[in-house]
Amino acid sequence: MPRYRIDDPDAAHYLTFSCHQRRLLFLNPTLCYLFLEKLHDARTKLNFQLLAYVIMPNHVHLLLLPGSIPMKKIMYHVKQPFSYHAGLYYKENYPRLHRALSVKRGLKWSFRFWLAGGGFDRLLYTNDDIQKRIRYTHRNPLRWGITENPEMYPWSSFHAYSNKSGKPIPVDRPVWL
Repeated sequence: MPRYRIDDPDAAHYLTFSCHQRRLLFLNPTLCYLFLEKLHDARTKLNFQLLAYVIMPNHVHLLLLPGSIPMKKIMYHVKQPFSYHAGLYYKENYPRLHRALSVKRGLKWSFRFWLAGGGFDRLLYTNDDIQKRIRYTHRNPLRWGITENPEMYPWSSFHAYSNKSGKPIPVDRPVWL
């Protein structure tokens, strides 16, 4: 049975999507920077609000307010350009891994960075639910045992909340936080 993504302009969307074969593909800082660049590009182009994010070794969490923009369009503009450039990076620097991440489609082989399917999308309607998801997102590296302090993890929007630096990319911090 197909899964449908619900587009509700009044809801925040908490998204989780994983790397192909659940591999630890985000251990490389170059790919983390590349993902953040493509996320920022999509946000600038489509004008959605990004409330929180974290890049984990084998998955990504995003919390955003899409407004009237369809989630399918947002996900396409985030995931597709990143996957294309990640494929070029792997092909040049890690050809064996590039082949391992390729899947056959008909007669052609195609690089796949993301796990098949749209990922997981949870709709959030209350400020309390949004705040809980922001905390969950920022504490994810601690739960994984990657760091003991979220300030030490560079691939999270925690820094935008703790010191408002907006690094590595800015977020749209809700005024009620």
